[in-house]
Amino acid sequence: MMLRHGLVQVVCLWLCLAAHAESTEVRLPTGRWEAASQRLCVEIYRGGILELSQLQESDRNPARLAGPSRVRLTAPDEYEVTVDVRWILQKTLSSCRKYWYSKPLPQRDVLGLVARPHQPLVLVLRFSDERKRLQLCGAPGRCLSLRRAQPNGAPPLLDPSAEIQRLDAGEHPQEPKEPDSIPLR
Repeated sequence: MMLRHGLVQVVCLWLCLAAHAESTEVRLPTGRWEAASQRLCVEIYRGGILELSQLQESDRNPARLAGPSRVRLTAPDEYEVTVDVRWILQKTLSSCRKYWYSKPLPQRDVLGLVARPHQPLVLVLRFSDERKRLQLCGAPGRCLSLRRAQPNGAPPLLDPSAEIQRLDAGEHPQEPKEPDSIPLR
């Protein structure tokens, strides 16, 4: 009888802890982390928006992808992050090289995973050294080490929240008809 009562208490405690873990919101630390090669950066903004900038060998300018994220703590300072990719953009020149604009990309390879707009991208983030270092992982065995690029609490330079809100409202980035972007002259 005593064993049964103890087992019931353990099961109740486990269920309470599981319910608490599901109801507790997990937040990522905000800031910017960069790879030593400067080919990949991760920025995490307040509100759970994650932006990844990536410069591949064939790129003139980096591609940026961003979206709100859902976070699950898998171990101390290790997070499974599902990014709801809202857009993948790359700055490019217009015809006749009159101005720059942000061109939407249909997909992008990110550490062995294929990111597409309006599809979730699952990444693993492992922080170390008081969150000064970040290991970003995509496909199994495909990880990249990054270091913090700005001190804790410093505001981000460009917050993609407004762009994400415009996309949620139905706007889509397109090449402008008139050169109202950055002129080259």
